[in-house]
Amino acid sequence: MLFRSHLALAGGCALNCQTNGVIVRRGPALGLNDVLVSPWSDDCGTAVGAAVMQSMRAGCRVFARATPFLGPRPSEDMEYRCRSDSLSAAINAICAGEIVALVSKRLEFGPRALGGRCLLASPLAGNIKRRLNLIKGRPLFMPFAPVVCPDAARNILNAAPSVNMAWTVPFKPGISHTLAGISHPSGETRAQLLESADTSVLRQVLDGFRERSGVGALILTSLNGHDEAIPAYLDQALSVSRRLGIAGVLHDGGWIPMQGTPVREQR
Repeated sequence: MLFRSHLALAGGCALNCQTNGVIVRRGPALGLNDVLVSPWSDDCGTAVGAAVMQSMRAGCRVFARATPFLGPRPSEDMEYRCRSDSLSAAINAICAGEIVALVSKRLEFGPRALGGRCLLASPLAGNIKRRLNLIKGRPLFMPFAPVVCPDAARNILNAAPSVNMAWTVPFKPGISHTLAGISHPSGETRAQLLESADTSVLRQVLDGFRERSGVGALILTSLNGHDEAIPAYLDQALSVSRRLGIAGVLHDGGWIPMQGTPVREQR
């Protein structure tokens, strides 16, 4: 939908992150002031576009950007304040090369894990891409996406990433091979940008990891195994994390270490 030099993309075609990235980077040359990709782009996203078009025909000209965090909370009776010792325990595990689950705020609505129900790992950890792919039952060559802070985005990427992992961006020369777990064969990555004003638990973990490692990026992927639904509630997330062999679960109320047995490669 093209309207006053603004382009909005929804539907299954908007899941093509490489194409989205080309459109975003070439936007000024195409006369586009802004490109918006729906955070719940899939085949059902066509209905969103149809609703917007009908609203515009009815006279509506201003639309607010909705948050993708529209699902249920992890637990209705939880105190939503993550303590500093819980954050430190999760950051210590990540810096030690472990994989950590994060269960925070409402469940994401849409195809992307954006910090509500996700797995976090250091992009510097040895063989991390292989380990994560084994846990999730994916082909071993598949890369993962990072979440980055604004400074890291400027230091390692050649273009601005999306807050919703909606498009790929190229690495700066010489960077991609040092962060192989988040690098696509094209030399790009589908990064999620955490804006400066973000105060989420995810941002606190990212800032803590950056202070310890000097790298303002973490691997972020959905909290589930192969062909599994992402758990909405904390008790479900604990069960999934234990079965997958995750080191621990950081949630809005604290840190829970796990004693699960990780999935290992068959020999």
